Amino acid sequence: MSEIQRLYIVDDDESVLDSLEFVLQGEGYQTQCFSSAEAFLQWSERHIECLTDTGCLILDCRMPGMGGQTLQTLLSQTRSTLGIVFLTGYGDVPMAVDALKQGAVDFLQKPVDQKHLLRAVKNALIWSAAEKARQTYISRYEQLTGRERNILTLLADGKTNQQIAENLFISARMVEVHRA
Repeated sequence: MSEIQRLYIVDDDESVLDSLEFVLQGEGYQTQCFSSAEAFLQWSERHIECLTDTGCLILDCRMPGMGGQTLQTLLSQTRSTLGIVFLTGYGDVPMAVDALKQGAVDFLQKPVDQKHLLRAVKNALIWSAAEKARQTYISRYEQLTGRERNILTLLADGKTNQQIAENLFISARMVEVHRA
């Protein structure tokens, strides 16, 4: 992966922000810190590309104002490709289960073990890259014409160009044109 992988850290505790930033920058990651979910949302509205780049959002669950799970819900509505890792000092099993069901990559309890944090960030970045690719494929599929979609479906079924042509009552050359 040659693109820059950014980490966004959202926590209302400044000492947590500082320590996470120190550890993650020491591992070579580019980080940006926010003291609230609202601050991250406002910033992301001005930097909309951050939501669809490969990246990781390290997010505190409980903060004054908007909580981490509310932010997660809002981001899922924007088709964000950020992998989310939740941190909490007061987590409970139902909260963790809900966050993971909504697509979070991991759920860690504070104080966070550095090894577990780095593994969670790595997994979130892998998830983010895969989600970005998935959304690219969906977008490309949505741009296909009806005929191209029919041909793609038959190709996925293992049909040859000649079989597709016979099935769709077109020439094999036309199948080749649509495949290009």
